[in-house]
Amino acid sequence: MTLERDFAANPDVVAVVGAFRTGAHWLCMLMQEYFGHSVAAGYSRGLQEPHLAFFTRDAHRLMGSRHQAIYIYRDPVDTAFLQSKMDPGWEHNQTNVQYHAGLYGDHLACWLTPGHVAHLAIVRYECLRADFPRVCLLFNQLVDEERLDRAFESVTREKAAQSSSEPTQPDPQSNLERTIFREKYASVVWERLIVNHEWLKIYFGHLPEEKQW
Repeated sequence: MTLERDFAANPDVVAVVGAFRTGAHWLCMLMQEYFGHSVAAGYSRGLQEPHLAFFTRDAHRLMGSRHQAIYIYRDPVDTAFLQSKMDPGWEHNQTNVQYHAGLYGDHLACWLTPGHVAHLAIVRYECLRADFPRVCLLFNQLVDEERLDRAFESVTREKAAQSSSEPTQPDPQSNLERTIFREKYASVVWERLIVNHEWLKIYFGHLPEEKQW
């Protein structure tokens, strides 16, 4: 049985869910460092050690009567910008930005709707250090602050980016591109994101405690 089928058959296995470029890879690495067990992915095969959870971009077809999940989300303008960098042929124009913002809005609305999963830990990329205790509570543990500090010191954003296809600390050109994108398309992203889900604004009302990059 593959890990994916095992996950689908066992509703007690925790799902870690996050759209592309929302920091899910970093979260999985932090969980592995903190808890000492791996987070399996759908493409993983033949793992011998017990896995803590199962990572998927979107587990609609696998959820069934899923009992527990961790959902990570991120500033939608940054998400749209970073997703656009995945495809060199992706043009920054209003139509494309609206399309991807709409997809992310639907993803957010699905997973953040109360009752979609019985026990859901919601964490925000920009506040991951402050929100991580919610992950611990899902595993019936109180956070060990010293161990968590060590995990964040060991698994930095830069280290997570280096082990994936995500960009590391952006160079001045990338920073400039991000600034231009935000100035030009921030209102487009937000308008499309909440056109059918205005209630999502409550999840972006607090200021991040950690500086974004």
